[in-house]
Amino acid sequence: MLLWPLQLMPVEGESDERSHWQLLEAADTERLWQRVEDEFTADPTQFQERHYKEFVSFLPYVQRFLYGESRGARPRLNDGAPGESALRVYRRHDVAALRVILREGDAPLTLKVAHIDLYFFDDVDVALLNTEVMGDDVPLSTALDLMYRFGRAYPTTWDEFGNGVHNTWSAEWLDAEGRVLVASDSGNRAKYLEFACQYRAAGTAAHWAWLVQPMVLDAAQDDGLLRYRQIAYHRMPLMAFLALDDPRQIPDADWVRLGLIASVHPDEPMPHNDPDITAFFARYSFDRYWSGRSDGPNTRFLCSGRVLSVIGDAQSKYFLDTERGLLGQFRHQYFMLFLIAHFHQAALLVFSDRLVDAIHDLACTRSQFLAAFSRAGACELRFLPALHASLLVQRAVRASAHAGPAPRLRAPSRQRRALCRVEGRIARHEPVPRQRCPAPPVDLGASPDGGHHLQPDRHGGDRLSRHEHH
Repeated sequence: MLLWPLQLMPVEGESDERSHWQLLEAADTERLWQRVEDEFTADPTQFQERHYKEFVSFLPYVQRFLYGESRGARPRLNDGAPGESALRVYRRHDVAALRVILREGDAPLTLKVAHIDLYFFDDVDVALLNTEVMGDDVPLSTALDLMYRFGRAYPTTWDEFGNGVHNTWSAEWLDAEGRVLVASDSGNRAKYLEFACQYRAAGTAAHWAWLVQPMVLDAAQDDGLLRYRQIAYHRMPLMAFLALDDPRQIPDADWVRLGLIASVHPDEPMPHNDPDITAFFARYSFDRYWSGRSDGPNTRFLCSGRVLSVIGDAQSKYFLDTERGLLGQFRHQYFMLFLIAHFHQAALLVFSDRLVDAIHDLACTRSQFLAAFSRAGACELRFLPALHASLLVQRAVRASAHAGPAPRLRAPSRQRRALCRVEGRIARHEPVPRQRCPAPPVDLGASPDGGHHLQPDRHGGDRLSRHEHH
């Protein structure tokens, strides 16, 4: 699964108050995108157990964000009709397969397209494109190369023959009859150089630009009512589910590549002096369901920020069960967790972009500009509803909630004051100089079998590959 976050741009020169998905419906004259209704249909017999397990996996405030307000037997006098979900999902059905050639001279690899969905959110100028492909009998080395090369919004560099270095040599979207709908153009080096020079923005690869139509890149000259910007790293966040005959035979170097595939080239020898490599299993591996025995279980979770991989035994029925097993959870609960995390990141990046624009236009010597800037900042905070605020609260502040009401926040002085936890409460100490203070060590504990819980990527998942400098 790939998740591509995009910033949606406002309609310029028009007082159009329609939402982004309404603009998509208006611009989609060919009706490529169809609205996906949620699983809470009027007929309870259509509500599957996997949908129920997904729903009850989340806390109530997350349920309200994902699925809408609860529908009680008694009508609510204050709110009227129950609220809908904050998500709007659209799906296109014309793409049936993906055919890729990873490197020049390789045999084509054809993968089935499970679905291509476009996620919109209430009051947030963000869209997420979700692309899910699947294949059988794929060697691990090929799977690693596919994970590394596929899912790049544009090529970053070329070799002496004009071929993209890090992306697939060729990628084609196919319809149900095997006809090519669109092909990639990573070899068109002049196109990307000219676009970046002219517009000071990176162009989108042809097969990805076609997939999100009628949305168009904001910097391009193409006509389009719904326009987008690339807001994050060109390497799309990735989820991978791999079933192997015997995962215990995977060497440590391939485990590292499966977890850090976005930044470790498949052909690159392991740099054993890299802290991410030496402490890989402690930082990124969750081994609660890994026994290392022939009778299992042997399921390992790898999470490094931009990559979430689940690797298990192909002989395990539970691992491959789409209804009650781990595969069903991966495509539902774990995907929604992944979606929420990257939605948060994209929303904060959009907010940062808006603040930069507002500051850039600010004239500090004129009071009316200051007032307009203050109003703009307050309006932009509207996209942080209760769900987002509760997830962004610092862990230390939440942990000290038992000590009573939180202290009242005041504007900081010229000298920054340190906040630290003292006996379960927040205390203010003497002024400290402006310098980076190391975070206190935190023991996240270990799982019952000795493995370590997941820890966030200290690089934020945005580190370039060691080959990216070519």
